[in-house]
Amino acid sequence: MNFQRELLNKMDNRAAFKFYKKVLKRNKYCTISTCSLKGKPESAVMNYAETKEGKMYFYCFDDFRKYPNLIENPRISIVVYNHPNYIQIDGSITCLRGDKAKKAKEELIKKHGGHVYYHADPRCVYFLFTPTWIKIRVDEKFPAKYVTINKNDRS
Repeated sequence: MNFQRELLNKMDNRAAFKFYKKVLKRNKYCTISTCSLKGKPESAVMNYAETKEGKMYFYCFDDFRKYPNLIENPRISIVVYNHPNYIQIDGSITCLRGDKAKKAKEELIKKHGGHVYYHADPRCVYFLFTPTWIKIRVDEKFPAKYVTINKNDRS
């Protein structure tokens, strides 16, 4: 029996959250979707660094299209795809300053190595994403199997 089927057979919220963090750690990129308060959507592939608590650090330049969306409407959706698993995540994002931004920068550089020049650019702004809803595909066979974790379910 493979790991995914075994996990599915005895999946509880704690095991699901552990699996979620494992998929985050294995991957480096995600698709982030934002929306302005006027309803203008924007999606982009971004790199991230995960925290031990299952949150995610991001950065973007303050003149990128997604930046005003993130500032005026902190609710976003994310998809992390790592075949055969993928995760859909909803939550909110917070702009980081000072020591918290420095920590995000360090974690992003540690995970992604190069591209340090991005982080030296004064337009670079850091964010912390906190999930409120997580849906994990744990078995890709038809019909696919999913586990959903709500914020209050995580321990």
